[in-house]
Amino acid sequence: LGDVYKRQPLWVLDGIPLEGTDIPEINKDNDNDIVNMSQSSIAGLSPNDIESITILKDAAATAIYGARAANGVIVVTTKRGKTGKPVINFNTKLTYTPNLNTSRLNLLNSEEKVDLELQLLKEARFDILWGLTDPIPVFPEKGKVAAIMKQYNLIDIYKEQGWNGLTPEAQNAINKLKTINTDWNDILFRDAFTQEYNFSISGGSEKVTYYNSLGYVKENGNVPGVSMSRFNLTSKTSYQINKILKIGMSIFANRRKNNTFMTDTYGLINPIYYSRIANPYFAPFDEQGNYLYDYDVVRSNETDEKQGFNIFEERANTNKESVTTAINSIFDVQLRFNDQWKVYSQIGVQWDQLSQEEYAGINSYNIRNIRETNKYWKDGVHTYLIPEGGMLKTTNSTTSQLTWKIQGEYKNTFGDIHDIQIMAGSEIRKNWVDNQASTGYGYDPKKLTFQNLIFKDEAQANDWNLKTKSYKENAFASFFANGSYTLMNRYTLGGSVRMDGSDLFGVDKKYRFLPIYSVSGLW
Repeated sequence: LGDVYKRQPLWVLDGIPLEGTDIPEINKDNDNDIVNMSQSSIAGLSPNDIESITILKDAAATAIYGARAANGVIVVTTKRGKTGKPVINFNTKLTYTPNLNTSRLNLLNSEEKVDLELQLLKEARFDILWGLTDPIPVFPEKGKVAAIMKQYNLIDIYKEQGWNGLTPEAQNAINKLKTINTDWNDILFRDAFTQEYNFSISGGSEKVTYYNSLGYVKENGNVPGVSMSRFNLTSKTSYQINKILKIGMSIFANRRKNNTFMTDTYGLINPIYYSRIANPYFAPFDEQGNYLYDYDVVRSNETDEKQGFNIFEERANTNKESVTTAINSIFDVQLRFNDQWKVYSQIGVQWDQLSQEEYAGINSYNIRNIRETNKYWKDGVHTYLIPEGGMLKTTNSTTSQLTWKIQGEYKNTFGDIHDIQIMAGSEIRKNWVDNQASTGYGYDPKKLTFQNLIFKDEAQANDWNLKTKSYKENAFASFFANGSYTLMNRYTLGGSVRMDGSDLFGVDKKYRFLPIYSVSGLW
């Protein structure tokens, strides 16, 4: 079951478990994209609409909510209307987030970095095969200092004679690096401003209560071009039909939009990462404002002139936009026969849709890196698998769930010292997950056209899945019960049991309904 439900807690909204709340797993395809890891379903709920949050993590919670609760349950209860005159609330929150302060990281300045590179270049090359091959450097001969020495063909002389063996031109060029101190924290980040507005109206009579709210959030990140906005609507109404019957309806709707940059293979577009590895003497622009390229952050021992990186160019030529629309509806009926007997039923409908678009332009490092790492020899010349142009990837995902839950409760007190509580119920649910993704290369954003990939052979073509589609449909049936007996409000003995059946467990009858139970005591 651990493989089925992973290591995520179960989120329960007003009695209905939610689908699609798992945090995506980190793998080789997204290990540099931690910034964009997020949850889906619960993220659209406005904190302003939450009445309380309860965390359950004992065995009794698992017995009530099943195997999905093995890693705990987070029960979210939202606000509801109360009998009385209408109550109108409006609040706004404006948040200012100053630029990040990285002074305590104690990073090297330009003079220290240049001295370090000079020291590393002094190391003699290592003869790995006793003269059969050329010696190899102990440390990669990268960085601007090494580039200057290579320009004047002075690396071997420097290893033998040191600083005095360098020409005046080389010494001047290296000393000039010490005068350049780029404050990456200052130019990559910004002060951020977040605005939030919430409006609600609630009230009711003995027959009808209501709670309605609207909310809007616009959050700008400390990185220029990164932002999130959310619009949410909540409507809850409860009707007391007669002394016994009470019905209610709740609707939670939201629309969320996220803007950021498309992540490259090495995660260089992440400014928090890049600002830690970029050289302090590297300037991203020349005096005319043209892009200058950083070749030292690319994971290669040799400088590749075709794969220079400039984080500002990457920001200008990549984009990732996702829009999520979610609707959760809960319909409930309650029959309270007396103070001892109660029957409660709920129907929950959940629908989440994600639409995502990722774009990398022809002038981005992302595209240059993909083209250069996927070229091959054909007829004696290098052939590029990826055609010239940009890349556009679109993803559409829909998650739906239908849940029906019914439970009965009985509680009574005998002789003022014996308290009994019994609850039993059933939960039937079905969910659907539909995912589609397509990727196109050679993209022209003006003409909205693509170009075909140039495959070397059929085997290579089979490795590139430019279009994927998946559909998953599962059904579940659960039965649960718990009870407790308390003596003199001091000693309590309780127990609970739950049986879950699903098409995930196979066709063998012995696996159709797996019981989970617990026994507890309190004094």
